[in-house]
Amino acid sequence: MTQRKPYSNINRVFEKKPKSFGQILRSSDWKLTLLTYLVACLFAFPIFWIFLMAFKTSVDAFTLPPKLIFEPVLENFERVFQNSYFISNYRNSFILAFSSTLLSLLLGVPAAYAITRFQFRGKRLLSFWILVTRMAPASAMVVAYFMILNHLNLIDTLPGLIVVYMSFNIGYIIWMVRGFILSVPIECEEASVIDGCTRFQSFIKITLPLCVPGIVSVGIQAFIFAWNEFLYALILTRTNWKTAPIAVLSYITSEGIAWGELAAASMLIVLPVLVLALCVQKYIVSGLTMGVGKD
Repeated sequence: MTQRKPYSNINRVFEKKPKSFGQILRSSDWKLTLLTYLVACLFAFPIFWIFLMAFKTSVDAFTLPPKLIFEPVLENFERVFQNSYFISNYRNSFILAFSSTLLSLLLGVPAAYAITRFQFRGKRLLSFWILVTRMAPASAMVVAYFMILNHLNLIDTLPGLIVVYMSFNIGYIIWMVRGFILSVPIECEEASVIDGCTRFQSFIKITLPLCVPGIVSVGIQAFIFAWNEFLYALILTRTNWKTAPIAVLSYITSEGIAWGELAAASMLIVLPVLVLALCVQKYIVSGLTMGVGKD
């Protein structure tokens, strides 16, 4: 008869390999998937409801219980396109968002490279200050911007609004692109310098192409910030350079709210961002995963 070793049962328990985190997740995959779809539907429901209302008549829009099956009409979109005020402001939004995003990228990407690769006095302080600019609430700075632009006679002008939009996009671009540049091994740049490239050529030919997915992702987010901006466009404009989010307010009057036109205008505002995101979806997905875990 073999003699059992003391604490053999306890030893067998500790000898079992614990389940990895991946195995635990796979065992409850369906629960996480279901939760993800529920949360996505919760956030997408208001957009879905506005989409339905944009194709409803005023009678169908206020029917109780709400109609999910109805005959769609295009009258709301026709009235919006006939509104020259909205079309003009819609064009202003595109010009402001595109111009401010492009200029912010042209200034922000080289600045991010300089902060990441160069060593200079006050580097940490500058990086912290750039991060702090994103923490300040927009409402806290709108009065200061108004006083500065009013003193420079730039209220309700394209240059004034572009500068303001760039002020809250450049800091975000610098901080995000910095992480993407850190993910590029510095040995690649050193090898190009040995082969005869200058520092600028190394940045253009080596680092920049490798960071394109991340830069595109950040650029799209900056465009969305500028496109949806409401507070600064409301305070710093009069008539010439009002944007599309401000134009939507024209459908809310003392006589009532034109819900059909309001929903149609809202869908037209969402459309460019949606199309842009779908066109460069692969860059967004790959860009969001770049620089993960980098300091």
